[in-house]
Amino acid sequence: MAYLTEQELNDSFGQIAIAQLADRDGDNDAVKMSNAISTAISFADAEVDAYLEGVYQLPIASIPQLVSRIAADVAHYYLASMIPTDNVKDRYNNAISLLTRLHDQEIHLNIPKVVVV
Repeated sequence: MAYLTEQELNDSFGQIAIAQLADRDGDNDAVKMSNAISTAISFADAEVDAYLEGVYQLPIASIPQLVSRIAADVAHYYLASMIPTDNVKDRYNNAISLLTRLHDQEIHLNIPKVVVV
């Protein structure tokens, strides 16, 4: 389930900042940079799914803004994983805290939940 697009990631953190993180070997190769961004988004989507699965009906038809923001912070962390700043780590840890609270149903999304029979 895609909770985030590359454009949304760029909008959240700035296209130049994301490009710098994605250009891991400094050769400015657009294909490798796009692959790095896609991989980070895919990892973020899988991490979000792992917390929401079993609580909410997946896939989610209309992605709540909170989920997109969480996915952005997680993807940003994966892109910055070689040199994460304290701010990036804090945002990631906050995202995981929110996902844990969603999983534990301490906070809720306005989307259909899994029905247990």
